[in-house]
Amino acid sequence: MAGALGTAALWIAAGLGALWTGLAVWHQVATPWRWLTLAGVVLALLLLLRLNAARPALAWGGLLTAALGVGLWWGSIRPSDEGDWRPEVARLARVEVEGAKIMIHDLRNFAWRAPNDFDERWETRSYDLDHLDSVDFISSVWGNPAIAHTFLSFGFADGERVAFSAEVRRKKGQVFRGLDGAFKRFELALVAATEEDVIRLRTHARGEAVSLYPLRVSKDQMRAMFLAYLGLAEELAEKPRFYHTLLTNCTTEIFRLARIVAPGVPRDWRILVSGHVADYLHDHGLIDPTRPMAEIRAEAAINARALAAPPEADFSAAIRAGR
Repeated sequence: MAGALGTAALWIAAGLGALWTGLAVWHQVATPWRWLTLAGVVLALLLLLRLNAARPALAWGGLLTAALGVGLWWGSIRPSDEGDWRPEVARLARVEVEGAKIMIHDLRNFAWRAPNDFDERWETRSYDLDHLDSVDFISSVWGNPAIAHTFLSFGFADGERVAFSAEVRRKKGQVFRGLDGAFKRFELALVAATEEDVIRLRTHARGEAVSLYPLRVSKDQMRAMFLAYLGLAEELAEKPRFYHTLLTNCTTEIFRLARIVAPGVPRDWRILVSGHVADYLHDHGLIDPTRPMAEIRAEAAINARALAAPPEADFSAAIRAGR
């Protein structure tokens, strides 16, 4: 009985390990070496399973050695700041902080007509943390309502707003696929942008369904969250990181930064299913808990107001009209 269980455990461990290694090789090794490496993975798997019939202990030792080798190879693949990046993520936000005075360099303010048709504008803008007075959670859905791109937008008393969006940093010609994002194919970018850019991109150029939810947080929490984003911008400027479809994405970065500000923020499955994050925030009182979520969700939809706003209008005011 013990022998049968050991054999089953080896088969499961070796099979899962070979599957993951095969996917990693597929995403990281160029042809023709890709096919040779995959053949080697299959051969190693067959040898381990055959060895297990005669010498189980040696088979387990071989499996652990193979796992160590794959782990060392995987760890050697490092993120890079060098690349022929797509224009919208070619620059990462850089910040200067002097007390309450904030200066953001390479703030994106593109004028979007279509996903690949835009006027490229990078700006430097200044903000006063003492005048920070609002923060909004923004969710943008393009297909499956369970999946959304999420980001935060911070508002100041003088009407200025800046949005921070953690995004996939793609090179020219790269197409994003969820599975690719789990195997070190993309770096992480933090985009600091105007709302005219980051929201119009989605409502006008891509035709996504965008919702805006005011968050109920204190001034101290707003300030801490804003500074946490500035810290992430500095961190990525000094040390690139990989994007990960499940573990390091737009929503998990919001959650990670929120836990720096308020360590008691509870974990929840909805952090991984980004289309449900607004419900999570409502349940925990960060979106007005005194009103039903269905009513709030209907009010949060901004596409009609965004599309109706003329080019010369104050876009941020227009998408909040009537609230």
